[in-house]
Amino acid sequence: MNQSIIYYGVDVSKEHLHISYPMGTDAKEQPQWSYQTLPNELDQLEQWVVQLPPNSHLIFEHTGTYSARLAWVL
Repeated sequence: MNQSIIYYGVDVSKEHLHISYPMGTDAKEQPQWSYQTLPNELDQLEQWVVQLPPNSHLIFEHTGTYSARLAWVL
């Protein structure tokens, strides 16, 4: 079975991750987006990552120590 890739855009800051991802399309075939904010804490990131679908791709910038936690749990 060929599943579509789900792309997650992640903006990394010292205290939080701001995440945006598509949730399907509306009646006019326009993409609908969902947003969430997570604390940039190892335990929170681990809980979030394990619930992602297997076809998920995360895109985030290297911000030195701020992005290291997310890179570690991936």
